[in-house]
Parts: sequence; structure tokens; C-alpha cells
Amino acid sequence: MLSAAACHFSAAIGAHFSGKFYEEQRFVMTIRAHFKRFIKSNLGAVAVDWVVLSAAVVGLGGSVMVSVSDGALSLAGTTSSSIDDVIASKSAPSKQPAPVKLSKFDAMLAEYKPLYDDHQQDKEGKWASSLYDQLAKMDKKELMNRYEESYKAAMTWGPDKYTDILRVTEFRMAELGLKVPKGNIPAEELHKKYASEFL
Repeated sequence: MLSAAACHFSAAIGAHFSGKFYEEQRFVMTIRAHFKRFIKSNLGAVAVDWVVLSAAVVGLGGSVMVSVSDGALSLAGTTSSSIDDVIASKSAPSKQPAPVKLSKFDAMLAEYKPLYDDHQQDKEGKWASSLYDQLAKMDKKELMNRYEESYKAAMTWGPDKYTDILRVTEFRMAELGLKVPKGNIPAEELHKKYASEFL
């Protein structure tokens, strides 16, 4: 039911359009007065409050529904993507890296413990690789001459450095089918002899 103030407000508007003549100014003032009275009365305030509150609830509900819906769709998409990734990783055959096949030279170098301090510091064995590359360019005669020089140095004034050099030189000699000359001590034996002194 409409309140008395609402009835007065409606009656004022109806009277204006039913043929009664009021001055325009007076009409506007009357409308304002009735409207103010309606708003100030408890029923008017409650009615306005309920209208505002209802609109707010409807608006809030709509925005919550949109937000929840968007969040649910986003979550569903993320979950689906994650599940697809897990399924793909489980179904794909695992690839094990192929074992690294060491060359004979690399295998020899991996087992060899250098006597010479500079060679010990070179953890990658560049000293040996560089020396091997030089020796690989030599013919058999040059290689044997180089061996003899290194052997003399290993037996006299540079046992640590030249025993290391002899080990690489003898490896290259073996590749070419050359043997350590009779009477000479092989590099492996020299290494054992000097190991306690230099390692």
C-alpha cells in the first residue's frame, strides 16, 4: 500500500493533468514539497532504501556470477592444460642420453695422473691434446726423434714433465705400430717410479 505522502504526491500530479490550472512555478514548488515530504517520511525513506538495496544486491549478484564464472572457466582451462601436459609427459617415451663413447686417447688420458704440476692444474687435459695434435702431424722418423729427446730429458733433468710427454708420445707410437726401443723404460714404468716424488 502506498503511504499518505505517496498518495498526495500522486494526487498533485494527477490534478495538474486533469484540467486544473496552476501556474507552472507553483506546480514545480508543489511537486518538490510533496517529494521532499515523501522522502522525509519513514515510509518514503524505507521505500527508497529498499529500492537502492535491491538494486545493489542484484548488481552485486550479477558481478559475482560473472567473476565466478570467469574464474571457473580460467581454472578449468589451466587444469585441463596441466593434465594434458602430464598425460603427454607420461605417454612420451623417455629419451636417455646416448652414452659418450671415449676415444682410446681420451680413455688413456682419463686414467693417467700427470706428474708435472702445470699438467696437474690443467683439468681438461689440454696439454695432452695439444701435444697429441703436434705428434699426429709427424712421420715415423720425426716421431722417434722426438721420443728419444723426451726420453733423455725424463731420465735426467725433467722426470715429471717429460714422463708425461713420453706417455702421450708412446700412445701415438703404438697407433703407428712403433715400439719402445729395447733397453728403454716405458713411460708407465717411469710414472710408477716417480709417482711418490711428484704426486
